[in-house]
Amino acid sequence: MSNSKPNAPAEPPAPSEPKSLEPNPFFDPDDAEAGEEPATVAFRYRRFNVGKDIQLITRTTVHSIQRKKQNTQYVNVYTLNEGDAKISGTSEWRQTMDTQRGNVLATEMRNNSFKLAKFTAQTILSGAQTMKLGFISRTVKNSPDSHQILGVHTLSPITFAHQMSLEPTNMWGILKWLIELIRKHAANLRQAEVDENSSGTGVADSDYTAKFVLLRDPNHSRLYLYNVPLEAFETEENEIEEEDWVEDENTTTNTQNKDIPRTDTNNTNNTTDMYDDEDQAMPGPAQRSSRK
Repeated sequence: MSNSKPNAPAEPPAPSEPKSLEPNPFFDPDDAEAGEEPATVAFRYRRFNVGKDIQLITRTTVHSIQRKKQNTQYVNVYTLNEGDAKISGTSEWRQTMDTQRGNVLATEMRNNSFKLAKFTAQTILSGAQTMKLGFISRTVKNSPDSHQILGVHTLSPITFAHQMSLEPTNMWGILKWLIELIRKHAANLRQAEVDENSSGTGVADSDYTAKFVLLRDPNHSRLYLYNVPLEAFETEENEIEEEDWVEDENTTTNTQNKDIPRTDTNNTNNTTDMYDDEDQAMPGPAQRSSRK
C-alpha cells in the first residue's frame, strides 16, 4: 500500500507488468455476433481507502503498456475530433497543429473541459502514468468514413489535472461526502421503519439495505437523491414488466414511486485528503456489459 501526503497527491507508482491476463469477463464468443470483437482494453481492479470504514473497489481500464529499458508504464490513449472550424470560430487544425499545438490543446481545454476532465480522472484512477491525446480530423470534410491523426500530445495525468484546476483531493472529497450523505439518509429510513413497527423489521442495522438513485439537473448545478425500492431496475434481459412500469411516449415512470423522497444536494465544495490505494485482484462480474 502506498502513502500519499495530504493535499499533495503523489505520482502513481511504477506498475509491474502482469505475467498473465485473465480472459475478458464481459465477452462471450458463443453469444457474440459475427465480426464482433471485445474492447481492446485491460480491466484493472483497484481498492481505495477513502477514510473511516469506507473501502472503495473500482474497475478501471488500461489501454496499453509502454516499455522503456527496465521501466514499465501503463498508458491510456484518447482522441479529440475536430469540429467545423467555421461554426466554432477557430482555425483549422491542419493549419496550426505543427506550429501552435499548445494553442490547439488550450482551445480544447476551454471548449471540451468536461471530456478532458473525464479522460484525466479515468487515467488517474487506473494508475496509469501517461496519457496520450490524439487529434483526429476528417481526410475529406464531407466524408465521415476516413480520418487522419494530425498530432499526439503526451501528458502526465497529475500535471494535466492541475493545469485544468482538477484536483484529485477535491474529487475524493466530493465522493466521500456523497457516500456519507447516502449513509445518513439510509439511517434515517431505517429509523423510520423502526418507529413505524415497534418490534423492528427483524434486520440488524449492519445488514439494512436501501437503494438510491442520484441524478444531476441538466440545467443547473444541482443533484437530486431519490430513494427507490430494492427491486427497482432489476429485470431479466432488460424486460420491463407492464404492471410495474408505464411508458408515456419517451418517458418511462415507475408507478410505485410517484412520491419518492428527494434530497437537493447542491453543495459539492467539500474537500479532503488523498487516500491510500492498493491494487486488489478481483474476479470479473458475471454480467456482460454493452459494447462500447
